[in-house]
Amino acid sequence: MPAWYWKFLVTLAKKALSLMIRLNCDDEFFDIMKEFISSKTHELKLLEENKDASNVESQPAITNPFVTKHRGRPPKRYKSSLEHVTNTQNNKHSSITNNNGTQEKNRNKCANCGNYGHNVRTCTYED
Repeated sequence: MPAWYWKFLVTLAKKALSLMIRLNCDDEFFDIMKEFISSKTHELKLLEENKDASNVESQPAITNPFVTKHRGRPPKRYKSSLEHVTNTQNNKHSSITNNNGTQEKNRNKCANCGNYGHNVRTCTYED
């Protein structure tokens, strides 16, 4: 309950107590309070008994949460550990056989001479 509601209830109780003291009718006030408390506790017991009987029926259906589509590019998908292992096996830096018959890593392939290990800018092969 909001704070203003509790403040209103306290103010109301103060007014009732001040009227009780001024009019000297404390017996009547206590009887009203006792009757109110006993009737509300009886109502509460009846509600709890009915709640226990219809507990299964009164539960709300559980549904999936609402999904909001956000603006912009979606976030990067995290890969599982299994996907990471399979990608490293198919890595582009696997070794291949060179023209000389030796195993080299697939690094830079020269477009000028076709050999691995350097590129066109650093190629020393002349036509």
